[in-house]
Amino acid sequence: MQSRDKRWWITFNGEIYNHMALRTSISGPFRGHSDTETLLELIAQQGLEATLPKLNGMFAFAALDCVEGKIYLVRDPFGIKPLYFVHNFLHTKSTFAFASEVRALQELGVVEPAMDKDALQGYLSLRYLPSPMTLWKDVQRLKPGHVLCLDLGSMALSQSHYVAPVNERFSGTLEEATKGYQTHLRSAIERQLLSDVPVGILLSGGIDSALIAAIAKDLGASLPCFTVGYGDGHRECEIAAAEETASVLGLPLTAVTVTPQSLLDALPDIVRSIEEPLGTTSIMPMWYLVQRARQDTTVVLTGQGMDEPWGRYRRYQMEMVRRLLPSSGFWAAIAGLGRLAGDRPSR
Repeated sequence: MQSRDKRWWITFNGEIYNHMALRTSISGPFRGHSDTETLLELIAQQGLEATLPKLNGMFAFAALDCVEGKIYLVRDPFGIKPLYFVHNFLHTKSTFAFASEVRALQELGVVEPAMDKDALQGYLSLRYLPSPMTLWKDVQRLKPGHVLCLDLGSMALSQSHYVAPVNERFSGTLEEATKGYQTHLRSAIERQLLSDVPVGILLSGGIDSALIAAIAKDLGASLPCFTVGYGDGHRECEIAAAEETASVLGLPLTAVTVTPQSLLDALPDIVRSIEEPLGTTSIMPMWYLVQRARQDTTVVLTGQGMDEPWGRYRRYQMEMVRRLLPSSGFWAAIAGLGRLAGDRPSR
């Protein structure tokens, strides 16, 4: 899409949740009501640097400044949307290409199908690869909350972050924290319910997705729900819990049951789809779940990522405990016990 003043071009992937509010700060006339146009005209009228901190959403986009002769690549603060790029010299000529999928770069012929062995070591250690590393040699992933600038004249690259690190600790009461969290969560759900396409909910047996469904219902949206499980007899199956939540909230629920064979059959397609390996087996049942949800909806809300701030997993719980204990004697004792246990002969 090109801006009205003809200076800027943009290619955009994602969604700006607060774009209608942002549109009130710029002048029209507007050609439509898309967030792409809002973002483009914000950049044209207020500049890229002033625009980025105002955006609330998940996005990756490229903006071309025809006057300055520069291309800007931008990724959302949490890195929800991927953005890959290549900048190298092929046949004595500087090459730059970008895409939201690596397979597009492969189709352009700017990527050799070679693996970065250093990146593989990082993945095996962490179960994921932090940006800018990828498993493909010469392919980089733009860091979350960063903007990359390419000067088309010199082909020089520069990168900077537009989201500053935050080091603030909440000092209020538990009641204030609870009310504040509820207000922010409700506002986030309300923003994300604004959509031009059908919206649904991926409902598990946990508190996180149940809370999202309850707030959405309270906001007047009786959304269709979808869940996946392994059938009776499996401890990990959450279909019964999801059915109970949907029944209490009065929401329609569609359940998908997968089998070991169906998961095995889908594995090649799953690997091709995700492009980069993920250190979690949940992507396999999710493959069937989103396929079913896509038949009725285009956008889904999930509780993905809510366990982390709530300290749901042991590794986060231990981090919370560590902060409450003295940093000297206790952890030194734990380390000593660990070394002692390691010195004991195995049986």
